[in-house]
Amino acid sequence: MAVDYLSALNSKGSGLNITQLVDSLTAAEVEPKRAQIANRKEKIELSISEMGKLRAEMESLRKTLAADNAGLAFDVASSSGAVSVEISDIATLENHTASVEVSALARGQVVEFGGFTSADQTLGAGNLSIAFGTWSGSSFTSDASREVKTVTLSGSELGLDDLATKLSAISGVSAKVIAKGDGSYSLAVMSETGARNALQITATAPLGVFDTTDRSNETLSALDAVLTVNGVAVTRSTNRINDLLPGLTLTLSATTGSSVTVSARENAQLAELELRAFVEGLNNIRSSLRNAAKRGINGASSGPLAADPAIISLLRSFSALTTTPLEGFGDEPVYLSNLGVRTQRDGTLSVDSDVFQAAMARDPAQYRAVFQSLNRASTNGVALRVSSYATPPAGTYHFAVDSNGGATLNGEAMIARTVDGLPEFYKLNGDFRGVTLRVIDPTPTSATIYFGKSLIDRVHDFIDQSLAISGEFATRTGRFEQDMREQDDMLDDLAKSETQINERYMARFGAMEAVVTQLKNTGEYLNNMLDAWNKARD
Repeated sequence: MAVDYLSALNSKGSGLNITQLVDSLTAAEVEPKRAQIANRKEKIELSISEMGKLRAEMESLRKTLAADNAGLAFDVASSSGAVSVEISDIATLENHTASVEVSALARGQVVEFGGFTSADQTLGAGNLSIAFGTWSGSSFTSDASREVKTVTLSGSELGLDDLATKLSAISGVSAKVIAKGDGSYSLAVMSETGARNALQITATAPLGVFDTTDRSNETLSALDAVLTVNGVAVTRSTNRINDLLPGLTLTLSATTGSSVTVSARENAQLAELELRAFVEGLNNIRSSLRNAAKRGINGASSGPLAADPAIISLLRSFSALTTTPLEGFGDEPVYLSNLGVRTQRDGTLSVDSDVFQAAMARDPAQYRAVFQSLNRASTNGVALRVSSYATPPAGTYHFAVDSNGGATLNGEAMIARTVDGLPEFYKLNGDFRGVTLRVIDPTPTSATIYFGKSLIDRVHDFIDQSLAISGEFATRTGRFEQDMREQDDMLDDLAKSETQINERYMARFGAMEAVVTQLKNTGEYLNNMLDAWNKARD
């Protein structure tokens, strides 16, 4: 209980505990307002916490969607480690089995120049000319399409190590100074793999020791890989080959004494599991958004962000992702319902296994549209290149080359140029900015161009936009934090107001005590007068 020093010192006052009374009156006026502010702060804190929870779930889904092998429900295998196989292009991948036999591996030419006393032995000033081509016996045929390179030693760069550095700077050449172990050093010069990538070095004194015009100093000759694929003999300049089996890259590591079986088979069961996992992730995000924004109806509790316009907008946009068709994967749009994905009464998604398996048997490309974006031309005679900054709208578009050497894409004129003797057409602005089409085969005068954005990329974009600095989460959280600061300011103002109210009540009750004291003094005076008068009469 508060000690009422005012009443204790003034025994002639009202006798009331003024301090306690003033504190009670002040609290009666202030505490309801403080309680309202505390209630609002609690709701704001809950909203901020819920936004953080939703943000974390979005971040988690984004990491899940980042898997590079999403949508590659293929079993690829090789019967021998001599020939390994991997998926290189999902757009062209198809069920396939091939027989591969390797009789020779591709390798680069190696020439060695030995007898040097140190790694940086001074060689003297001069030039070397390096030509690329093919050796046949002692005869060298230069590749006219490749420029002859010149290396110059001069000034302070006259050492063996300087020559190795300058040679390695040439595309298609690598050079290294090697300690032989007997106190001497050699310069090893290597070409890229392939018979047509061999080197011929032309040099004169004082660098004449590096001249190989007579094929001297060669320790390994350049060779092509030699193999048969399904009985067809082929050669390639590299041991990593991606143009023999659709969508697959073969890597040769050894010759084979017999045929090796290479296969790619779409695994419909694995694909269904992957789709179900993706659908579950979508359901989790949708459920979290829905629960956060739900209104309390028929006695049910409301969500932490009940009726919040930002969350409702996010929920609406997220739901639209699964109902909007996927364009650009063929002549007809792809709907999730084609793959057996159904929307339940509560808005969640489910997968009908029978419908999905039938769809996979009919057209596996529809399943890939969920996971893998696609940019392609309908003919191999037209090569499509899409720059990293390009964002062509998803869809199917007509490309046409006219008789005057011009071209259009979806009716829009493209800029023409010639690169390596082949016509190219590109766009610098508009929807197709950053798109380049190269006509490889002179026969095609038209093609269908497909730009398909997968559902997984759509969801990824939605999450990126939502979590961006200017996105819904940052904007709404910023507003909640501003609301919290405003409530704290109101508490500060209320504390100041509480002091003023207390002082006002104290002033009023102090004045009342003065009046009561005066009245008591007056009453005492009158009583004393009456007592004196009565005594005088007696």
